[in-house]
Amino acid sequence: MCKQNLNTLCESPDPELFLQSIVTGDETWINTCEQESKQQSLVWLMANAPRPKKARRIPGNKKTMLTLFCDCKGVVLIDWLKPKDKIDSTRYCETLSKLKEAIRQKRPHLWRGFQFKVHHDNASPHTSFETMGKINKWGLEILPHPPNLPDMAPCDFGFFPKLKSQLRGRRFQTIKELQDEVRKILFSWEPQVFADIMHDLVARWQKCVQAEGRYFEGEDVQIDPLFVKGGEETDMDSEGSEQDV
Repeated sequence: MCKQNLNTLCESPDPELFLQSIVTGDETWINTCEQESKQQSLVWLMANAPRPKKARRIPGNKKTMLTLFCDCKGVVLIDWLKPKDKIDSTRYCETLSKLKEAIRQKRPHLWRGFQFKVHHDNASPHTSFETMGKINKWGLEILPHPPNLPDMAPCDFGFFPKLKSQLRGRRFQTIKELQDEVRKILFSWEPQVFADIMHDLVARWQKCVQAEGRYFEGEDVQIDPLFVKGGEETDMDSEGSEQDV
């Protein structure tokens, strides 16, 4: 599937415009108290100094599920799972309906002629009979995603880790306070952040093909430049971040 996506990209009249037409999304749980990572909790100690105490996870720590869709230019959709709801096919179809409206409002150039491509992983709600029926009915184009490879999803290798790194070590009293801060963080990112992560997706497609489908995270794999025209690397057409719906 990575090879198929690369071939489609390279055969496109404008590979950069092809990449800009991808709208990628996924879900993740966000906690009101994200623990610091090991790297964030490192401290300098004098010789023979006692080790610092680490706080235990607080019982009653609340969480909320975020569904995020982005493209090369910024956030397209933020959607929150309601308490006691679950992500199933019906709920995901509702999210896709919201995504269509968000693209119509925020990316009219992609909405005209349905020139956008939706990218998500192969989780059951994304690939169920009900969901695929809606996708076919609406005429959405889905970008193929290789199974069981989270390092091929921009949300998993880029957007979510970056977001959670900015939340770690902080505690929020309410879910609403947490959700407001998540929005604030996402809309504070420069467009280049989104562009770099989406370009990294193409590099990972290349790595996957060169590694013949093996897990490659951390390996040194040579990447060929794809976005080169006339000997010069093409530039992204930057656009400011938009508000969520």
